[in-house]
Formats: sequence, structure tokens, C-alpha cells
Amino acid sequence: MNDPTIRFDCTVEDYAYMLRRMSELNPDLLPRLWPIRFVTAGFIGLALYFLSTWLFSLGAPSGAAAGLAVALWVLWAFPRHMRRNLDKACRRIAGKQPALTPYEISLSAGGVRVVTPSVDAVSRWHTVRSVAQGPRCVEFRLVDGAITLVPNRAFESPDHAAAFIAQAEQLRQATVHGDGQAT
Repeated sequence: MNDPTIRFDCTVEDYAYMLRRMSELNPDLLPRLWPIRFVTAGFIGLALYFLSTWLFSLGAPSGAAAGLAVALWVLWAFPRHMRRNLDKACRRIAGKQPALTPYEISLSAGGVRVVTPSVDAVSRWHTVRSVAQGPRCVEFRLVDGAITLVPNRAFESPDHAAAFIAQAEQLRQATVHGDGQAT
């Protein structure tokens, strides 16, 4: 492969797929939100306790029961709410941008460069965990859990995509030792 640069237009569906794929590849993302869940549940439970005891004069046992019930509901409902609204949030964010955002992804000895109208970033090879063909795209998985995707439609053929992956993997292996340290 001579030119290690791929140009394509990223659609709203691409943004939604990217966020879904990141949550699939990082299943520990929501469990890391436990502290937020506990603080939120505690705050809402205490607020309900004080409202019910002082404002409605229900008494301490009734206020405590109501506060505990709502706090437990928040702990149970929070991860389901996050998963359910992931696509909706992505579409809302992507909807604030043009329907088609031009992307340029290029490979070099320095890393993977992503250029859009608002971003010009390079992920160094020592931060790239793997390069692989995913279900709908080529995936650059980064050590911080982020992912850079190149849709299959950006390539002329499956052979073109395979050559791009091979070149990326060759550059990554040439730059990174097996222990993950850059040369």
C-alpha cells in the first residue's frame, strides 16, 4: 500500500456506532461510575428524607424509608439509564455537527493521525493497543479505552482494508516492543 492515508465522511450513524463500540470494548466503563452512583443516591435519599420529615411532617421512620427506597432505585436504575440513552446522546452530539464530517486518517512512523475540521490529533504507536478488522470498520484500540474507527466503506475493497491494517500493524510493531514501551 503506497498511500497510508484514508479519507471519508463520518456520518451520525458512524458516531453512534463508535460510542456503542467503545462501551462494548470497555465493559468496565459503567462499573467505574459506582462512586457517582453512590453520591447521587445518597444526595437524593437525604434530600427526600429531609423533605418528608420537615416539609411533610411524616416522621423520621417514614422519611428514612422513602429516602432509602429512592436511593436504592437510583443505584439500580442508573446503569440501565446510561446504556439506554447512549445512542440518543450520541445522536444529539453528532446532530450539532454537520451530517457528514470529513475525516482523514493517516499512518506514519510517529503514529495514527486523525484530522477533522475541529481536530488534528496524533495517537503515538505506544498508545495503540491493537489494530483489527471489526464488524463494520477497522478499529484502532487505544490504551485509554478510546477507539478510532475507519468504516469499511472508506476502503476500495476488502484487500485495501487488509493492506491498511497490515501496514498499521507493521508500523506499530516496528515502534513498540512487546513490553509496550516505545523505542
